[in-house]
Amino acid sequence: MSFETLVFMTNHYLEHGYKNIIVTDLQDFRVRQIPQLFEGKNYYIMTLVVADEAELEKRIHARKEGFKNAEAALAWNRDLREREPVKNEYKIDNTHNDPAETVEKILQILERAKNQ
Repeated sequence: MSFETLVFMTNHYLEHGYKNIIVTDLQDFRVRQIPQLFEGKNYYIMTLVVADEAELEKRIHARKEGFKNAEAALAWNRDLREREPVKNEYKIDNTHNDPAETVEKILQILERAKNQ
């Protein structure tokens, strides 16, 4: 699906009262566009990063399918960790988290944001 279609569909859902819309797997240059595209709307960006490059490389090499370019993955992850977060973006170090821990961290961030 094109990014433009994804933005259109997300706005359509919002206009019809949908909440808690989850969009995944955006390239970083698209993530950086979110604050302008959804200005005035309530959104949060959760970016998962891996602080331990050896762990990320191990994960990439263990994959049976999907993206397997370890060098590119390491560079992308490094860039994500080093760039300043955009508005409403939270970076979560997912080096040693299982999925339940990651969900719990996200829920804690959302709860804190709601109470601000």
